[in-house]
Amino acid sequence: MVVAWGAKIGEHGADVFSVDITTGRVMLWDAKFRGSPVKVGPSPTLTDKKRLANAVADATKQLINDTTLPADIRQKALAQLEAETYKTKTIGFGNARAPDTISK
Repeated sequence: MVVAWGAKIGEHGADVFSVDITTGRVMLWDAKFRGSPVKVGPSPTLTDKKRLANAVADATKQLINDTTLPADIRQKALAQLEAETYKTKTIGFGNARAPDTISK
């Protein structure tokens, strides 16, 4: 389930934050758009320590304020963010090709 999405271009944080509603698994997504064919690497938002900490803090805040997830799933997701056991993924749009791996 997507918990938050649609940050403004250039705004820090993950572009999408999702939680598996059966397991509480957390995924932070960052999207890269390119008009020309190019392979993009992992997003600095998800690899730079300070930027990732900001994305996790934002996801934590979103999750605390969320009222759509069951309480037990929300607690599992919060625990993953705190324990740094969440997953990250950079995806490409337009002509961008992103790495085909999930990190962390």
